Amino acid sequence: NTFIKNKCFFNFSLGIKKKVTSVICFFLIIILSLFVSAVKEDFTITGKSDMDVYKCYTADETITVGNTGDIITNYTVSLSGSGARFVSSVEPSVFSLAPGKKQDIKINFRIPCNAKKRYRLNVNVYTSFALKKSLSQNLVVRTPLNIELTPVVYGKSIKPCESASY
Repeated sequence: NTFIKNKCFFNFSLGIKKKVTSVICFFLIIILSLFVSAVKEDFTITGKSDMDVYKCYTADETITVGNTGDIITNYTVSLSGSGARFVSSVEPSVFSLAPGKKQDIKINFRIPCNAKKRYRLNVNVYTSFALKKSLSQNLVVRTPLNIELTPVVYGKSIKPCESASY
């Protein structure tokens, strides 16, 4: 701080050597501040806002995280909301992405037979530098239309050259 006060501000009473040093110092500060502000960390999360799932069944959903920043970033996925209790796995839950790259995240669900109509699921993604974004999804629980089939076997013996009808 003292160096900046004494050496880097323009003082017209200084000699030519000190003025050159001041100019160089000034431009170094500007260049360093531009470099620090140019590096950014950012990302996107994409996925469905409503997801149909069925009672007594398993399901899976894929969301995509894309690194739109300027640096390689580490990500951690966590879940919250009333629908999080139906999640059996998240793959991968921790990963790294280079700038411009994307990662698909597979979320597996196991829906119980007594599930109600609608649940909220928040997919939270955190970076190693504490940037957080969330994707909110609605799990819409449907009752499957089951058809019960009972096969009936009909058998009839026929002799050679006789006809049979079915």
